[in-house]
Formats: sequence, C-alpha cells, structure tokens
Amino acid sequence: MDASRWPAGCHLRKHRSNNALVEGHGGRGVSPIIATILLVAITVVLAAVLYILVVGITSTSKPTANVGLVFDKQLTCTNSAATPATFNVYEVTVASSTQTITTADFGLKVVPASSSNAIAPGTGTTTNAGLCQVFPSSGAWVAVLQNSQGNALGWFDGSPTNSGWNALGSNTLPLPLQDIASIVIIGQGSVNLGQAALSLYGLNGESVSGASSL
Repeated sequence: MDASRWPAGCHLRKHRSNNALVEGHGGRGVSPIIATILLVAITVVLAAVLYILVVGITSTSKPTANVGLVFDKQLTCTNSAATPATFNVYEVTVASSTQTITTADFGLKVVPASSSNAIAPGTGTTTNAGLCQVFPSSGAWVAVLQNSQGNALGWFDGSPTNSGWNALGSNTLPLPLQDIASIVIIGQGSVNLGQAALSLYGLNGESVSGASSL
C-alpha cells in the first residue's frame, strides 16, 4: 500500500496476526508442555498445603494431665487369708490434677530405686474388710484406691481386663480421679518397695504424668 496516499500525520499500522496475540517478548510463546508442568506444580503445592492444614487440625494433641502425688506414710497390715499374711503398705496422696481424667485414662507402675525396670503388679484378691482387703495373691504388689473417708473404691493389678482396673462394692468403672484421695500400694512382705517410685502413665491415647517415691 502506498503510504503517500494518506494525509500528512497519519501512519500506517500493520495488522498483527492472531499468532502474535499469544506471543511474549521477543516473539516467543509459552510452550504447552511448560504450561502443563506449571499447572501440575501449582496443584501439587496446593494439595500439600491443604494436607498440612487438615492434619494439623485433626491431630491436635491433648494437654498432658499432670497429677500431683505426695508420699504420706508407710505401715504394715495383715490378712489371715493370705500366705504370708503380712504386707508392706505405702500410702500416696493424690494432691492435684491439671485435667479431668478417670481410671480409663491411666495406669500405674512401680520402679525400684536400683533399676529402671518396672516391678510387675501381681493378681489382686479381695476379702471382706480391713486395710489389706485387697492383697496380691501372686506377684509383688497391687494398688488400692481410697476416697477421702478411707473407703476403698477399687484396685489396680496385673490382670489384662480393663487395663488392670477393678471396682469394689457398688462402685463402677471408670473411677474419676477427682474421687480418689490416695493410692495405697500393698506389697508382699518379702519384696522391698522402699524408695521405689510410683508413677502414672497414659492409656487410650491420653498423656498423663505423675510420680512419687515410696
């Protein structure tokens, strides 16, 4: 087209092809392969972020129940139904707890001062009354839970049923920790539990801590 035919001040503009509309600087377009890779990368990043958010929400850990235990006293008791009939008794007061828990949330273990290996609890046997109304018929020890009136609510032993917990009388499991005033360790007379450590550990996904020397 002859530019001389146009009025002065006018400039001829060339029409760009449709291909030029998708071209970048330097006349080059984005390769379809690179575009696909970018889309896949963005999708992966977004999926990873979403996964982290979901896992962070669903796996929020429960706060640890810190139970304050204070050693109270040591004495002995007898039970004529047992052989031998004399047992060492270690009473530990439950002073506090930072969370509301029950016996379904924790267990007990006794670790001697001379070893890091826990002493396995024995099998508990019940009689009518007395401090040793529950005693270990076999094994080293059992633990009796008492309320503030000194009445036994239940006991802990080495049986697999209910993670070792048993209820006494009209009480039912699980026993709320708030109803437990003391934990009484009943040990075989031939087993020295003095200076051993009583500690709590969590059950069923609960985090529980607490310890006291005997």
